[in-house]
Amino acid sequence: MAKAKEFTKAEACKMAKISPNTLDNYIRKGLIIPAFPSGGKNRADKLSSANIRELKAVIRVMNKTGLPGATIALYCNKYREDPKQLSDAFNRLITVADNVHKGLI
Repeated sequence: MAKAKEFTKAEACKMAKISPNTLDNYIRKGLIIPAFPSGGKNRADKLSSANIRELKAVIRVMNKTGLPGATIALYCNKYREDPKQLSDAFNRLITVADNVHKGLI
């Protein structure tokens, strides 16, 4: 089986266009669970490509809905085992936010 690609935090931040501090906050809140955690105080976590996709999805939902990270973390934790359900939940959040923005709700 091929070994999963590892990305450093710096690489992940560049791909997702966020600061390292923001990424650390997301990890601390449980929005992103690094695929290769190293533990310890100065964690030098490595992220997988799936983590980066998840990170981009979280950022997209936050930007589109204006919801706080803590709310989105609840969805991430609830649906983490099933990426399809997480994607559906994110899409529902975005749809509701769009409808609120359009004044339909």
